[in-house]
Amino acid sequence: MKAPIYDQGFETIDSTAGQYRRVGMHTGRSTDRPDEIFSLVLAKKAGIQNPELRNIQLYYLVGVSTLGIDDIEVKQIFYYPEFLYVADIGLERLAGLRIQYKVSHPVPDVPSLGDPDFPDFENVDLVSLENRDDTTILYPDIAGSLLVTFKSHIELDEAQERLSNHLSDVRPLVPSLNIFHGYGGYFEEDVLKQEIEDSVADIKGVQMDRVMRDRKWNPVWTVSRIL
Repeated sequence: MKAPIYDQGFETIDSTAGQYRRVGMHTGRSTDRPDEIFSLVLAKKAGIQNPELRNIQLYYLVGVSTLGIDDIEVKQIFYYPEFLYVADIGLERLAGLRIQYKVSHPVPDVPSLGDPDFPDFENVDLVSLENRDDTTILYPDIAGSLLVTFKSHIELDEAQERLSNHLSDVRPLVPSLNIFHGYGGYFEEDVLKQEIEDSVADIKGVQMDRVMRDRKWNPVWTVSRIL
């Protein structure tokens, strides 16, 4: 069977370090299987080496808006369609690779029919899912991304100190509401949330950082399983 041809392909340099490089600009050829791609991205973005990948599935997500123009209903796509790989990696939650299909418009007034960089696995988003329900597929959580709210005002250095055993890169998100953002506990976020609430002083609550979708054009989002 011939290898699939993509606009850009990637070749493994060091699978343990999760590094990969472009092997061709617009003419690259990739033979990487979904499990290989998963392993590379998980190593690079979450520091997870040699995951136990099982039951990989691929979903297509698209939001279609219906507009009334001169008494005629017209269907239009205003938001980038997405492809989402989902896999069981042997941890508490499922792992997902979220890839947007971005139609380019390099020349004014000239229609473009595709994304010249698709699939760009260097810019993939890593998401965390409780299950494979359509709602969860459509609104996954951003992997390892947690929002921590303190009961009272706290300075950044103090928040970083209190959370140092649990989260990295702690930053203020909404200072007026004492909300901070940090990373940790990839695909075991629920366990980490409970640990923070049980062990860190003056914690009001910990939440996952969920993917949000713009509803401006009232799109009807659908989820279709491809693989």
